[in-house]
Amino acid sequence: DFHGNIEHMKKLQEAINENKPEVFVYVGDLGPIREIYDTPQKQYDYVYQHLLIPMSKLDVKYKFCMPGNTDFGWAIEQYSKQFNNPSVLKVVDVDNYQIGSYNLIFMSKVSYTDHCLKDRELMNKFEPLPSNHKPFSLNHVFSRDQFSDINYEVTASDFLKYNLQYFEVFENFQAIKEPYKQRINDTIYDILEQQYKAEYKNIIFSHGPPKDTNADLVTTIGDKKHFGSTDIRKFLETYEVDSIFCGHIHQSVILSKEFKDEINNCKVYSTGNTGIDGPEHFLQMHCLVYDDQCQHCQRLSYEC
Repeated sequence: DFHGNIEHMKKLQEAINENKPEVFVYVGDLGPIREIYDTPQKQYDYVYQHLLIPMSKLDVKYKFCMPGNTDFGWAIEQYSKQFNNPSVLKVVDVDNYQIGSYNLIFMSKVSYTDHCLKDRELMNKFEPLPSNHKPFSLNHVFSRDQFSDINYEVTASDFLKYNLQYFEVFENFQAIKEPYKQRINDTIYDILEQQYKAEYKNIIFSHGPPKDTNADLVTTIGDKKHFGSTDIRKFLETYEVDSIFCGHIHQSVILSKEFKDEINNCKVYSTGNTGIDGPEHFLQMHCLVYDDQCQHCQRLSYEC
């Protein structure tokens, strides 16, 4: 969750040089503040130059970079075309990759939210929406595959502005047209099942955390609540998974005072990092270092 923070990128380089990992995985949210970098082209130009190029130069055998829910679909398509070799850098959205006895599962999309931008969201199979839920009054926004000639800004129901040159804006969930409707048909659970390989040790890298864990704690008006995915939790309860590493919830470790948890013998690890909240939070870069031989995980912090 660097969110474009260049100082965090510098500290990542320091962490890599100190710990010398064989595999590096960035678990999502590349794009900087959307109020400034408000179009896919602006976001792409910034992330490519300040995050992806430096990541590609890290001295690591296998390098994977996942987008997150703040990253625009069009920009992700461009990243994926340009960085598709893990020995240099592989941008992975939803995918799997085998290294030795391990099957690495990548899930960069998150549970359906009250935000308008839906490029990076999916429904949960095991948490159906009630009939009065916001999708029936919430604008649904998707990045266009190809930019339009229309140069006109609209303010969506999340009070953010979207230029119709780059985005399709639908009145509500029911109004979504193809090909956008097809993109949210699969559930998180279905996709995880498709990527799972029983003959391997499975490790999941997910931008969003599982429900009801230390990794998904947030505060809303002073109360602590869990905002993780029911599908990810159900999947971990159903299938044998070695461990899961996740981000997305910036304040999880602060609130729970713990970066570890467990579901059905699967270790749940949370980065609890943020490149934008602060200044008391973004002045540190946090990362996880995992030793697969002794199955030990550390959460390291670097002053920016």
